[in-house]
Amino acid sequence: MRLLHAKTLTLHEFSGGDEIPQYAVLSHTWGAPSDEVTRKDLSSWTSWCKRKAGWAKVKGCCRQALTDEIEYVWIDTCCIDRSDPADVAAAVESMWKYYTDARVCYVHLADVQHGTGTSPESPNSDFRRSRWFTRGWTLPELLAPLYVRFYDAAWKYIGAKAELSQTVEDVTGISARILRDPGEVGRQSVACRMAWVARRETARREDLAYCLLGLFSVSMPIEYGEGRAKAFVRLQHQILASTRDPSIFAWGLQLPLSDGRRERKVGILAETPSAFEHCAQVAPLDRGDDEPAFETTGTGLRVLLPVLIDGRTGTALLNTECVVDDCCVVLPLTRSSTARNEFGRAPYSKPVLVPKTKLQDFAVRPINMQLPSRPHAVSRDMQVSIHRSEDPSFELVEVYPPNALQDIQTPPPEAAESVNFYLVDLPWAILSFKTARGHRFLVSLERGSSSAKSEPRGINVQIARAPSLRSSAGGSSRVPFTLVQLLPVFEAAPTVAWEEALDLGGLAVSSQVHMPGGGNNLRTVRLHAQRTGSEYAESSRSSILKKSAKRVGSWGKEKGKK
Repeated sequence: MRLLHAKTLTLHEFSGGDEIPQYAVLSHTWGAPSDEVTRKDLSSWTSWCKRKAGWAKVKGCCRQALTDEIEYVWIDTCCIDRSDPADVAAAVESMWKYYTDARVCYVHLADVQHGTGTSPESPNSDFRRSRWFTRGWTLPELLAPLYVRFYDAAWKYIGAKAELSQTVEDVTGISARILRDPGEVGRQSVACRMAWVARRETARREDLAYCLLGLFSVSMPIEYGEGRAKAFVRLQHQILASTRDPSIFAWGLQLPLSDGRRERKVGILAETPSAFEHCAQVAPLDRGDDEPAFETTGTGLRVLLPVLIDGRTGTALLNTECVVDDCCVVLPLTRSSTARNEFGRAPYSKPVLVPKTKLQDFAVRPINMQLPSRPHAVSRDMQVSIHRSEDPSFELVEVYPPNALQDIQTPPPEAAESVNFYLVDLPWAILSFKTARGHRFLVSLERGSSSAKSEPRGINVQIARAPSLRSSAGGSSRVPFTLVQLLPVFEAAPTVAWEEALDLGGLAVSSQVHMPGGGNNLRTVRLHAQRTGSEYAESSRSSILKKSAKRVGSWGKEKGKK
């Protein structure tokens, strides 16, 4: 370990057999690399060193350490030899330990002016808006040390982590209880810890994975140049080898389907921490002395969790035994085309929340999950086109079966008259949409019959409001609606009223089917959404009033019929 003497500003090496003296660490955000004081600068010790913008930061840290009667400091800019890849790799792997073992961590907030009349707790304070809270490496620097003190740009004391813990919780989403006790960090679920870094950034793409090594008590080779996705997947492999926490599969929960984070590869592991953005409340159930939830194999994972197979679609509904309030996180998986008992995630599938009361029919049975990412071959058999006119906009929230959706094409906002979704040719599929005002509606697509084999089959389209869920007490449920809750495999599935068009809170929604011609095999369903009052919308509204709704208890079965 290399430490800087706070008084003489000379670097000292301490090998593994040496007793490491007490030291303070500096946490900060980097400026331009040329502005930072490096190890080379201190070794050659030229007057140019003092002219660098980062010099005041180094001097301020050393001055504060001497005030606290601490002889040495560790500062990443000058205690790591950036020209030596081996030295960088060793420091990256040891970073959590460096900050854990430090007597105190000084956080220098270069963009904060304290004492200007605004307290850190104020909603619009410089402290809350500091860039320091958005960087990846500052997460372990916040969590690992027991004692953390915040200073402004001029090294004026702002406060300690313990006394500002509620404000820091508001900014970071990390519980004040965890901030006050570093020992609590390792007790949080994998998904929760991933959520802490979901909105953070790093200058080097791979560092978004490397900065989390200490957070999960794992190690792996440092390979700058491999890319963010590969580094993050490697990190998760190490986590899988060291823990049996199934919350690692909860990524994608409550994320939009078309948020731009989907890659052209399909795997059971996420390719970016941002996929865990809404997973801070996900916690695994205590399995006691039961068998582990999963185990690694040569090609993937053998999973021992409650599962329900939807035989009509080859979909496995996996109860991850992770909870958010009174709901379990259920992961829809699609069956492999090569092995009946092997399942994987479809490119646009995501976990959903299902009330615990609906999971009685799930049973523990071993299934295999594909672990490596594989290229996703897009099959475009059907196009669902949302035709947007005037103001109305809505987004696709969910699709079932999970492998139905193959691709999403969203033009730039200034040129977007329609958004196109491409589906594979399946007997049926249901899409769930949400309007800008929060209304939910469903679109059912069912393959029709054809009089000749050479002719493409038609499509039957129906639209419905998303049903209201009821709690066990009889009132409205706080559980978000998901398509999985409509499956016939669940008892007491909510009733859906299917119609050919829909008047949805001042928004008229209708559809048109365009069959292929001229050698084109792509069938198109156009959804029209217009404010009531326009000519097209009024004709749709008239159509709605003439149609009688079908009461349906579950997909494909009219109520009262078998």
